[in-house]
Amino acid sequence: MKMELPQLTVSGSPEEMGRQYGAAFKDLIAEFVEQRMGAVAEHLAERGHGGTGPLYEAGEACLDLLRDFDADGRREHVSIAEGAGVDPVRLYTVANMTDIRDIITLPGEP
Repeated sequence: MKMELPQLTVSGSPEEMGRQYGAAFKDLIAEFVEQRMGAVAEHLAERGHGGTGPLYEAGEACLDLLRDFDADGRREHVSIAEGAGVDPVRLYTVANMTDIRDIITLPGEP
């Protein structure tokens, strides 16, 4: 079975491209965020971590670090979230969920 992925052509600044993408895929992005948050909440609970507060704190710290690593990418990401009507920290956290959850569940691990 061949899967067809939706395609979109965007142009402009990182902010303009992000808003176009976010608006065009608003429903898919919202579904993705909710599905991933359910999965990570379950993962954390199974490992004795209550709540997602520390997860969002780690996600926010990582998103802040992105400013120095890839400023244009960060601006585009924030604009995708804006266009989709979702919180940029929540979107970044779920998009990078396995790495960020490991900050919480595997502290001190290399």
